[in-house]
Amino acid sequence: MAGDALDLAEAGPERELEASIEQRLIGRLLDEWRALRGHSALPPFSRIDPTALGEIWPWCYVLSLTPGQDDPVLVQAGAELLRDAGGIALPGPLSGLPPSSLIGQAVLHWPGVVERRVPISTGGTYPDLAGRTIRYRSVLMPLSEDGKGITHLLGAANGRVMVAI
Repeated sequence: MAGDALDLAEAGPERELEASIEQRLIGRLLDEWRALRGHSALPPFSRIDPTALGEIWPWCYVLSLTPGQDDPVLVQAGAELLRDAGGIALPGPLSGLPPSSLIGQAVLHWPGVVERRVPISTGGTYPDLAGRTIRYRSVLMPLSEDGKGITHLLGAANGRVMVAI
């Protein structure tokens, strides 16, 4: 949005770490997905290890897909995404996510990932429940237990409150 800038009012060591994590979140998760994939078309869900993702896991999530159903299930989510979404219960249907939450926005492109069978990175702005404008980035990647059908999606998202200058 024209005239908006990142809110840098929270400058300090914690803010610097947060900015560093944001800058590499998407790239790091994509690198992990590619490494797990190896020579296969799609990496298996069973190889996803939240502890291996370390400091980026609080912004990651996993959706489970069931053939013939149009409402994936959120089966895992990091603490930051859960907090932002109001402490939603897991597992839970995608349709139950608050649309004015970071994860609620990040999952909107799941059908395209399933259709194209490749990672999709998106970004944009949305109004949160407090009426603030949030600018976000996200990535969503397909996973497969049998190497053929997509059984899960691995995603990550982060965002910032925007302020007008």
